[in-house]
Amino acid sequence: YVFEGGTSFGFGAGANFGSVYTPNPTSYDYDAPLTEAGDPTDKYFAIRQLVSKYLPLPPIPVPKPSPKLKFGPIFLEKIVSVFDLIRHATDSVQSVYPLTFEKLGVPHGFVLYTTTVDVKPSDPAVLKIKTLNDRALVFVDFEYQGTMSRTQEVNMLPINAKRGSRLDILVENQGRICGGPLIDEFKVRSIINTAMNDRIQFFLNF
Repeated sequence: YVFEGGTSFGFGAGANFGSVYTPNPTSYDYDAPLTEAGDPTDKYFAIRQLVSKYLPLPPIPVPKPSPKLKFGPIFLEKIVSVFDLIRHATDSVQSVYPLTFEKLGVPHGFVLYTTTVDVKPSDPAVLKIKTLNDRALVFVDFEYQGTMSRTQEVNMLPINAKRGSRLDILVENQGRICGGPLIDEFKVRSIINTAMNDRIQFFLNF
């Protein structure tokens, strides 16, 4: 399929779908004879041996493994939250229902859906996203409630919300399916509060 691995860069990684949606890593080698780093694999030497039985090998040196560095433990430090960022956002779209990534013109990355709970939910309230095609982090009044995931088949989440609460849903586009019958699917379609069987309306889309 590919002779040497590469990268799809940034948010450009795709996804596969068999029985479960599986996002691809940005590293893209698909078991290539040469890795993304250019290192030869066992497959490379097996191919070389097979070809040598029928054809003379070209006078090209065998690639040597590239030098690697040991970085040791890496510690991440919080610098800014998504809510700090949107205070400076100048580009948002208001809609009755959440808009798809496609409708917003966002090919990759993240979209933050923001609304106010205008119904009286049960205690606890239950948020259900029927067609979440990726992963979503849910916040109520800026407090993290949990994560919903297509890969892990989690599309319902109890949340600590009441009438008037601010609801934020940060959806990550984990990758578009590369082939098959779902290649044309959209990202995010409907968000429902199933505790009240009412549809939450009036969203800001960032």
